[in-house]
Amino acid sequence: MRYRDAKGVHRLPPLLEDATVGALVQALAEATGLPAGSFNCKAGFPPASLNLADGNATLRSLGLKNGDTVVVEPGAGCLAQPPPPAVAPAPTAPSPASALGGVVLRRAIADDNSCLFNAVGCVQAAARL
Repeated sequence: MRYRDAKGVHRLPPLLEDATVGALVQALAEATGLPAGSFNCKAGFPPASLNLADGNATLRSLGLKNGDTVVVEPGAGCLAQPPPPAVAPAPTAPSPASALGGVVLRRAIADDNSCLFNAVGCVQAAARL
C-alpha cells in the first residue's frame, strides 16, 4: 500500500486486507511524522474522504486493498467525520427585469448535446416577436 503527501508518493509497511483501521492510522502516523488523528485521509478515484472513526474496522470494509494509494493531508483529522458545510440561503434582490417593468420568462431546455443551440434559438425566436 502507498500513501501520497506533500513530499511525494511513498510505500507503507505491508498491511494485510484484514488489518484494522487503527493499524493503518498508526502506520501513516509513523511514516509521515504527524500525530495520529491530525491528518485527513482520502482514497479511490476521485479521492473520497475515509471514515476512520471505527479503529476496529478492517481495511477491506473501507474498500482498501493491496496496491491502493491513500492521500494524506495535514488537517483537522480523519478520525472524526467532518461536519457538513452550512448552507446559507441566497439573499433575494429585485430582478432587473421587474425594476424596468419587464417580464422574465424561464423555459426548460433539454440537456442533450445541442442544448446550447436550442437555447440560442429560443432567445432568437423570442426576439423576433
